[in-house]
Amino acid sequence: MGYEEDLEYRREYRRRHRDEINQYARKYNRTHPDKAKQYCQKSYKKHRSKKLQYARQYYQTHKDKCRRYARDYYQTHGNEKKQWARAYYRAHKDKKLQYNKEYHQTHRDEARAYYNGRKGSLRPYFREYRQAHKDKIKQYRLVHKDKHKQYNREYYQAHADEIKQHVLAYAKANPDKIRQRNARHKGKGFVPLMDNPFPSSIPIDWHHLLPNQPYVVPIPREIHRAVKGEHHFIHNLSFVWLMERLS
Repeated sequence: MGYEEDLEYRREYRRRHRDEINQYARKYNRTHPDKAKQYCQKSYKKHRSKKLQYARQYYQTHKDKCRRYARDYYQTHGNEKKQWARAYYRAHKDKKLQYNKEYHQTHRDEARAYYNGRKGSLRPYFREYRQAHKDKIKQYRLVHKDKHKQYNREYYQAHADEIKQHVLAYAKANPDKIRQRNARHKGKGFVPLMDNPFPSSIPIDWHHLLPNQPYVVPIPREIHRAVKGEHHFIHNLSFVWLMERLS
């Protein structure tokens, strides 16, 4: 019997005895977990490219079946998967973060193209998710607020030029969106309470003293953008300090 005939015979045998083989494999994996894990890792490293290619092709041709199976499996083993994911993340946190950074840098254009191609379906999904989990998201942000600020500050310092170029490119490519955004801010009204006392070398922002009120005062841009969100009106203290210095 040649190689092709032997391969076809084994495939046919597996098809006819699939349930029996799967049952035996599960039993063996439960009784020999270390050995099974070592074998799987060795086999994956040896045939990684071939396995990934087969997985991509199978998913493309059986997309509905794969999604249905993943959904059913998660409903049955959701808590177990979450516990395993948390334990794995804690044990491999640094390695996982480094991999994610490298992967994002390598596939940035591909990820952006994927999002742009599915923007119509992804945006409503994210919007519904945020509305359904408002309290959970708010609590998470409060717990990790300082950590997020530090990360954003460090990231901006490391990629300041790249971010500025991206912002300028976006503004040039989407002038209508920029005008709409500015119109929303102008909807509050714009009544300066004083002239700009700073030299032209210091860029400023016009800060609204009260929400939904038109009264604005000049504040150095670097200070004005240092605190945002619900604590943004702490800049009123900056205005008080400025008035004391000018009086």
